[in-house]
Amino acid sequence: MTSSFLFFLYMTDFGTSTNFTESVNICLMALGERAITSVSSLTPTQGQNTVVNLCLRVLDEVNKDVEARGWWFQSSRGAIIGITNGTPAWHADHPEEFRRYVTIRSARILQTRYITDETLHKLTLEEEIYSKAVLEAKDAQQDSSVTFDLPQAIENLGIREVMFLQSNMEEKLATLKLGTELQQTSLVEKQVAKTNSEQLLIDAQELLVDQQKLTEVNTTTKVLREGELLAAQELKTDAEKLLVDEQVAKTTAETALIADQEALVVKQALTEVAKATDIGADTTLKGKQGLLVDAQELKTDAETTLTTKQGLLVDAQELKTDAETTLTTKQGLLIDSQELKTDAETTLTTKQGALVDAQELKTDAETTLTTKQGALVDSQELKTDAEKLLVDEQTSKTTSEKALIDSQELKTDAEKLLVDAQAALTADQELKTVSETGLLDSQKTKLDAETAYMVTAEKNWFDTGGVDISGTVRSYKDFRPEMRIMGIQEAPFQSLPAYKKVELIKDAVQLRTDRASSDTATNIVSSVNKILRYLGVNKVSSNTNEHALASEARDLLIDTDKELQARGWWFNTEKDVTFTITSGTIRVTPNTQLYEELDDYPTARVVDGAYIVLKNLTDNTVDQFSGTIKGTRVVKRSIEELEVPQKYREYLEIKVAAILAELYPQSGSEIQRIRKQEAELETYFKDRENDQGNYNIFDNYDTAERIGFNRNYDLN
Repeated sequence: MTSSFLFFLYMTDFGTSTNFTESVNICLMALGERAITSVSSLTPTQGQNTVVNLCLRVLDEVNKDVEARGWWFQSSRGAIIGITNGTPAWHADHPEEFRRYVTIRSARILQTRYITDETLHKLTLEEEIYSKAVLEAKDAQQDSSVTFDLPQAIENLGIREVMFLQSNMEEKLATLKLGTELQQTSLVEKQVAKTNSEQLLIDAQELLVDQQKLTEVNTTTKVLREGELLAAQELKTDAEKLLVDEQVAKTTAETALIADQEALVVKQALTEVAKATDIGADTTLKGKQGLLVDAQELKTDAETTLTTKQGLLVDAQELKTDAETTLTTKQGLLIDSQELKTDAETTLTTKQGALVDAQELKTDAETTLTTKQGALVDSQELKTDAEKLLVDEQTSKTTSEKALIDSQELKTDAEKLLVDAQAALTADQELKTVSETGLLDSQKTKLDAETAYMVTAEKNWFDTGGVDISGTVRSYKDFRPEMRIMGIQEAPFQSLPAYKKVELIKDAVQLRTDRASSDTATNIVSSVNKILRYLGVNKVSSNTNEHALASEARDLLIDTDKELQARGWWFNTEKDVTFTITSGTIRVTPNTQLYEELDDYPTARVVDGAYIVLKNLTDNTVDQFSGTIKGTRVVKRSIEELEVPQKYREYLEIKVAAILAELYPQSGSEIQRIRKQEAELETYFKDRENDQGNYNIFDNYDTAERIGFNRNYDLN
């Protein structure tokens, strides 16, 4: 198998069928492993290559996962066909598009899990997406219930149907919009051509109208000339009539002029009367203006008086300011006098200090004189004492000579005692030498025993390859999980002396006993084994208490499962549930009911006697519920009874493995690898949540209809 076969998946005709051995070899190639010629069994067998077993297991898991989505070639959508047992082979109903997508996805999962460096990956995410798009396009073509025809305008752009189907929603909308715009552009071009032809027709019609207009103009000109002749004759007649009318009008104007002159004389008389009235009004107005001037003069005098008072006030303020200045000056002089008084007192204090110092000097002089007198008396006493001491010394000399004789006698006795002590010391040293020899012998015996024990332990370890525990030889590999929990790696363990290895294995046995948490449920054991496989630890056969890490994984699996399910997913969220009311209370079971929310009441869980009940936060009561109360609750689905989806189990298992890898780390790369797998499986699980979840972006709005999978109802 060469790398050229990889491109065969995309470049060759889909009529060429991929067999199961080729699929296994592609997975091996993604891991950089050597190809095989045949596969004897789908179930992992003893002696078979571990990597091959791993590829078979992943192919089988991915096949079941993809088949669970439902395709046209199944008897009913979602029915599992599976890989043919015995000699593994693709089922005859599996089309080539399905085989290639499963193969590429399995190879990508393997290289993502076991090859950390992405530059060494042989298959990319784009290749997986392309193969999935080919499969979905084939499914859309084969399914009679799905009708989809790619617009011809889009095909004319060179966009294939499979490329259209593998694009996301925004790209599809953009492509459809482009096709619509192309159709509109073609329609506009046709309308422009039609408009041009209509414009030509209109131009021809306008020329014809212009010719008709010219003919009509000529006819009109002739008629106008005849009309002008008739008009000239009529004008002459009209002129004669106007002359008669003007004479009549002149007579009428003269009569009106006489009437106007008479009206003018009447108006002049009325004007003289109005002038006399205006003179009286002017006299009255001038009198009022004089009174106004007098009032303004009084106002001016008052303002002048006010200004004068303000000036006096300013002068008073200036006098006050001068007085304050004088007071400040006097206060300054008082402070100066106080400072002078203080200086005088300071000088007096200094002089008094000097007087005290003089008195102290006088006292010191008197003290010195007294001291000298005392010293003279002392010297006289010393002289007397010296004379007395001379007599005493002579007496003492006689006594010392006598004492010397006595001391010589004592020295002789002491030398004799010293000889005796030296003899006793020699005897003691001989006894000490004997005891030290015994101690050295006992230490040598103990060292020989320890050496013999270590040599025996090393020999036994070398001969048996481990230590005998309850009749069975055990070594590091038998307690690898416990050693990992204890923080002991294999390389440092192997460098230890044998007796320390024995002690560590005994500690591991005790740890396994202390951590034992028995669980024989098939699905729990299966999940625990997957977690252990992620960590590279020995799996258990049928009971989770076979080693400490399995027990730890089982406990952590149960706790993490409860914590994850409490977040609420499509498979464990029950909506529009009618809650049972008992004696006015709504009781909940914490082990199976993780969360609840009533439609009409804000609530919280509280303890009421022997039960956990819901408390109405509106009125702070627990026993006033009545009628039909509905709401939403999140329940605990059993992973033991397969009540949870496969993608949730995979995400849960890798999350537990990541937690254990950080609790009991073996290497930094392992943690990074598991965290990367966790992120990938979380994405797959949330993708399934988005596909299966009974909600969409319109759920929080008052819409007329909800759109999505698994919906068969409308909002009214």
